[in-house]
Amino acid sequence: MYCATFVPPKVLVDRKKACSTSARIITKAIKAKIHEGVFARVDLERPVFTVVDEWQRYISNDPETDEQAYLDRCRGYRGMALYATQSLASLAYALGADSAAQAAINILLANIPTKILLCTSDEATVAWLRAVLPGVHWNSGAAKAI
Repeated sequence: MYCATFVPPKVLVDRKKACSTSARIITKAIKAKIHEGVFARVDLERPVFTVVDEWQRYISNDPETDEQAYLDRCRGYRGMALYATQSLASLAYALGADSAAQAAINILLANIPTKILLCTSDEATVAWLRAVLPGVHWNSGAAKAI
């Protein structure tokens, strides 16, 4: 049984109650409708905000529902997004290990201008942090400027 609650203007989805195949199909359909709704807005006075926790469970890399295409355009429609995930490794695992998946992650990192990072031991995340913040010494989860 899949549980999706529609509380206008909110959509709450609980994937814990779903089998993986039906959950992915329903999630893609809901994401496609959310993206369509943002891009079809005429009244742009108020922004629209999307919040996704455990993002690795919902991320996709297809033309209809992928986040990299959405994030590339949503700001023009006053759309904002908050995506929370455990690590870059969890995103890579969800998208796959091929070069297209890595390119998608790189596009996402470029299109998300504000990143809030908490303590992590994930090697992929730490390697990315070292690449974008080379003047910081990363040691045992703690950072200090050098």
